[in-house]
Amino acid sequence: MNLNELGLKHSTDKASHGHNYLDLYEELLAPFRDRGNLRIIEIGVHEGASLRVWKDFFPDAQIVGVDIKEACRAHADTSIQIEIGDQGDETFLQSLITKHPADIIVDDGSHFWSHQIDTFRLLFPQMRSGGLFVCEDLLTSRSKWVAAYGRPYTIPAATYFGRLAAQFAAEGFVYGEASDTEMRDLQQQIAWMRFGPGFVAIRKV
Repeated sequence: MNLNELGLKHSTDKASHGHNYLDLYEELLAPFRDRGNLRIIEIGVHEGASLRVWKDFFPDAQIVGVDIKEACRAHADTSIQIEIGDQGDETFLQSLITKHPADIIVDDGSHFWSHQIDTFRLLFPQMRSGGLFVCEDLLTSRSKWVAAYGRPYTIPAATYFGRLAAQFAAEGFVYGEASDTEMRDLQQQIAWMRFGPGFVAIRKV
């Protein structure tokens, strides 16, 4: 079964009946299928559907689901671990990536701009070389979602990643001016960036 078929089987909203991410995800994730000792972190467990998709697609991977709700521990099994913690807690995120050095991170968590931006800022530099970071649901950066997901940041997550892409494409410079130090450091760790409808995928060097 391909990735979208697995998504439909497990009823994740990443599949074609929902956000329709998985056809493009298959292309992005295919190179990882032959990687040994693969570790995947997904932030946002909900009912565990996408964790089961990753388990079927990467049968030998170690999968870590992260959520704030204790009830999500019910989705743990021999290849899926559950970590309970707040995505907005930087200390928790640091402990997470220290405990579980990751090849793939999927942020499908709170969708708050601050969480989307800071999760990338904190975790991406500590991912394994060649890893892939995906931030989903960038639609919350626009339209009716702004009031619910924008506070306390004034910059939408989609705008942040767009600026990062501009820095990356311009090799650290935009409009002739050097980028800020942190964004320049992040840019230097990026192999490529790819945007899809509602998400961004960033490959680490």
